Amino acid sequence: MQVKVSVIIVNYNTCNYLEGCLRSIYEKTHRVSFEVLVIDNASSDNSVQMVKSEFPFVKIVESDTNLGFGAANNRAFDEARGKYIFFLNAVIFFISGSFF
Repeated sequence: MQVKVSVIIVNYNTCNYLEGCLRSIYEKTHRVSFEVLVIDNASSDNSVQMVKSEFPFVKIVESDTNLGFGAANNRAFDEARGKYIFFLNAVIFFISGSFF
């Protein structure tokens, strides 16, 4: 099946926000095929481990350095498979009736 939307989230030490964001995406998105890519900018918190253990279906792209927001989005964009790209900040939580 073709992925309709690629959700790209840049992360840098936002483990708690990222967990809530990811949980809300998977709980509230039902009407469209999607993938989620998290690009981690060399976080020193447990963000990468949390994503791998709690959301193993999320594609995580790990950077050895903090690329910055723009370059990180570009790196994840290169790996996205969706027809549409949705750039999202980790502090955003989906609610019922939002986006998809």
